[in-house]
Amino acid sequence: TALMLYGDVVKSCIDKTVAFTLRDNWNLFKNHLSELKNLLSMFNLDLSDFSKKWNVLLPIIYLISRNPDYKENLNGIRCYLYRAMFFTYFQNGTTGKLSKLRNAINEYNFSITEELLEQIPELSLNNQKIEDILIAEKGNLTGVVLNILYADKKFPGGKYDQDHLHPRSAFDKTPPIGVSLENWREWHKNRDRLPNLQLLDKFSNQYKNDLPLIEWYNSVQQTETRENFKLEKFIPENCSLELKDFGDFYIKRKELLKNKLFELLSF
Repeated sequence: TALMLYGDVVKSCIDKTVAFTLRDNWNLFKNHLSELKNLLSMFNLDLSDFSKKWNVLLPIIYLISRNPDYKENLNGIRCYLYRAMFFTYFQNGTTGKLSKLRNAINEYNFSITEELLEQIPELSLNNQKIEDILIAEKGNLTGVVLNILYADKKFPGGKYDQDHLHPRSAFDKTPPIGVSLENWREWHKNRDRLPNLQLLDKFSNQYKNDLPLIEWYNSVQQTETRENFKLEKFIPENCSLELKDFGDFYIKRKELLKNKLFELLSF
């Protein structure tokens, strides 16, 4: 972070000049980090969410340090942050990419604009990138995406799991009556992909276990709570929750999530 603010982030070497500049600006440096924490809270995120991907925050700290009116650029910050995370921008070549972003932020008058992001191929938005996210199997990427999708639905300090809406084990059995073997094989492949995943607190996940989705939904008694159930879990309306209708469920939830992702990643 010191190199991003005061030195050459590509060289990855803190020389005396950077060290002394950091020392002389220590209180300001701490303020920038505090402002970063407050900014993330506006997106219902916490610094702990970035314990293994700290680099993604450095351009935001740089923006905070150079632009006292950075809060007027929240839209750009959000789009950059989510795109960098969802498109795994810092998977490689980190220092070069940090330097490139710093130069771009300088060029665009210390702000992040749509034009700035679109001129960087790895951060530009298109249908194929969204499709790649939607067909991703349960793992690091789906965990990152679900953490953002459910950001305003989590409680502070809670522990969460990636959970299958339709239980994974259900697809290891014989297909439901009326479901062809061809469809069943396709559903077996799709069971671990994002349209069948949700973020669920550990306690609820232990309770749910391998309960069929329709039974879990039916266990919710009140009509209003059932409506919230579907909203909170991004379950489309007019969609059967029976396992025999998984194909339709998968397509409709995939479309719903596609629209949500475009909403999160667009200006």
